[in-house]
Amino acid sequence: FEAVMSFLDPFQKKIALAYRDTGLRLMETQKCKLEDKGEGRWRIKTDRATSKTDMSRSVPCSRESASSIMELQKRLESYNHTGIRNAYRYYVQRPFRKACKKASVQFPEIAEKKKHFHNLRDTYATRLYYETRDPLMVKTRMGHRSMNTTEIYLDWNEDLAEHFPDIKPLSGNSEGH
Repeated sequence: FEAVMSFLDPFQKKIALAYRDTGLRLMETQKCKLEDKGEGRWRIKTDRATSKTDMSRSVPCSRESASSIMELQKRLESYNHTGIRNAYRYYVQRPFRKACKKASVQFPEIAEKKKHFHNLRDTYATRLYYETRDPLMVKTRMGHRSMNTTEIYLDWNEDLAEHFPDIKPLSGNSEGH
């Protein structure tokens, strides 16, 4: 992740971090509402219209993630090309894909692994499960209809802990994620 981040500009880094830290699907930032809960805590309310599962959900986030999402929403509104999907490609997907390719060239050990913007959502689910060990919370926050989908992220391997040095398992406080 850090290798990919090194090839993104400051705005693109903020967007990648916001998606990694909220688990939102790509288009869900388009119409989501952000609520300031005070003391640096924010909540994202997704809109059913932009949800893959036609479900609205509520996801806690940091002030930084909320600010990044608001900035992305402003840029999407002012994008005057051929539609919202192209705006997401321009601001989010293409820069991330290009950074992944550059990182793969510089760091051959990651070249074989598939890297997509959606991997940030997968990372969120894995991190959330690692922290809480609560499958129902992961299902709810991810907006999955079925626990079968959520179970993809629950096959935990303790060796993965090396990839998540910044979080503590079973910390009891997942509100900030």
